[in-house]
Amino acid sequence: MKKLILLVAILAYSTTITAQNLTYGATLGTSFYDIDGDARNISNSGELGKIPINFGGFINYQLSDSYGIKTTVLFSLAEEDYDTRPIGGKLSVKKTLINLTPHFKFDTNGEYNKGFYLLAGPRLSFVINTENQDGINLDNFYKSTTFGVQFGFGTDFLQHFSIELIGDYGLTDYLDFDDSSNTAGAYFNFNVNLDSLLNK
Repeated sequence: MKKLILLVAILAYSTTITAQNLTYGATLGTSFYDIDGDARNISNSGELGKIPINFGGFINYQLSDSYGIKTTVLFSLAEEDYDTRPIGGKLSVKKTLINLTPHFKFDTNGEYNKGFYLLAGPRLSFVINTENQDGINLDNFYKSTTFGVQFGFGTDFLQHFSIELIGDYGLTDYLDFDDSSNTAGAYFNFNVNLDSLLNK
């Protein structure tokens, strides 16, 4: 009986410690990127004037006073314009993606979730849906899964909020028909710490 009580006490203590180290919240933001490749008859003309919308959530696990792991899942709604001359003129593609970014987080002031911090880690993207201006599916136009690396920084403010600017570089091909297409760009995120708001 004593061993059972001791085991329950240890599990309860471990759960409390884990809960104290774990925070979660919502993310809203945008991204800007450029596509580079060797395709002769098609080139991306950029996303100026067509700002992608990214939204989702994050889980932030504290490992020490300065270090932690922050994983963000973002749904991205984007629209890309391509110049396909001489084979077809302009092509506009609406895309829906899921981005998964497990980041190593370093708080520079030695107090986790307070002040300025650095982020670094991989980015994994999954194409969910694509269609052109006529509503035709173009899933074969893109690679279904792409991989990249990210590095950036952020800062916490007003106890419950943070903003981030994160650079991104694609390591795998972006377009399905171009074996040397990749992306480079940046993400801007606004985060709300729901854990601190709800448990204040």
